[in-house]
Amino acid sequence: MPIEGGLEAAYRAELEAAEDPVALRREIEARLNAVRSPFRTAERFLVEEIIAPRDTRSLLCEFANLAAPVRSTAPARFGFRP
Repeated sequence: MPIEGGLEAAYRAELEAAEDPVALRREIEARLNAVRSPFRTAERFLVEEIIAPRDTRSLLCEFANLAAPVRSTAPARFGFRP
């Protein structure tokens, strides 16, 4: 995700109080860019696979088709809400 817009909002007070706001903005931007990699995040949360956005629909459809036979509707336990 681009950080440009959020950086202005999140660090407004610090940027306004800085002697050189442009340099501070560059420093904050560099620090945030160093930690925003999707691979770093995936590794941190033990994600096994990162898929390309263009492949998302086909993989979700495949999952839905695999899960469809497992899903079943069961009769309600109660005739009305207790």
